[in-house]
Amino acid sequence: MLLDLGLAEALTPPVRAVFISLLNAIAAGDGRAGARLMLRMSGRQRCEHPQAFERDMVLLFEEFADVRAEGGIDLDAVLKGALRAARNHEVSIDSSYAALVVGVCVIVGFARALDPNTNLMDAATPSLLAYNLTGRALGRLYS
Repeated sequence: MLLDLGLAEALTPPVRAVFISLLNAIAAGDGRAGARLMLRMSGRQRCEHPQAFERDMVLLFEEFADVRAEGGIDLDAVLKGALRAARNHEVSIDSSYAALVVGVCVIVGFARALDPNTNLMDAATPSLLAYNLTGRALGRLYS
């Protein structure tokens, strides 16, 4: 049985570009880029110390976004840690981005429940590379 948790969000092209770029920053282990992208997730940014936020994001990515680590990138830990850092540094995040992050964490949880060895970042890498090269999402169901 699969339950719909109501985490549906229409993606505008700018939201989609920033979120996919965040996933690419996670795949690259680039905490600085991840911080800069998260600071773009709201038109009204309240973060008073973006350098401190960036520093915390770099440390987070070093710990959990290392593609060379035994289990690969821990996407769930990175996203939850990024939200925690955003809260600590008063980084504003629009609801569309927050819904995307929560949705991805739910999907990671479902995947791990089915197979604890599943790593969604490993599975997403070909699509992320193709998006970087072409600017298009592969396998999309819409135009």
